Amino acid sequence: MSIYFILIAGLVVVLFLYRRNVLQRFDQDPAQHRLMEMLLGLAVGRRDVTEASVRAYLDQIATSPRNRRARVIHAVLMARKGATQQTYTRLVELSRKLG
Repeated sequence: MSIYFILIAGLVVVLFLYRRNVLQRFDQDPAQHRLMEMLLGLAVGRRDVTEASVRAYLDQIATSPRNRRARVIHAVLMARKGATQQTYTRLVELSRKLG
């Protein structure tokens, strides 16, 4: 019984470390920061950023549909720190459309 506990605990630790590694790589990626800027610009209504340009940029940087969704979610989480509640609500709506 204790062997199962150790195996399950080991699996949880491995998954946690993998997720932390992915998020750290996203934090250091300049493309991820550009995506966050574009999403914020779209949320606040800047004229130079359109939904089509964000989609095109995501198509360019994302390697798979799963990676695309992870990038959008992480960009929203990064932008949440400096966004107002109204802007954050708009960001969440945009992430649902784009992801």
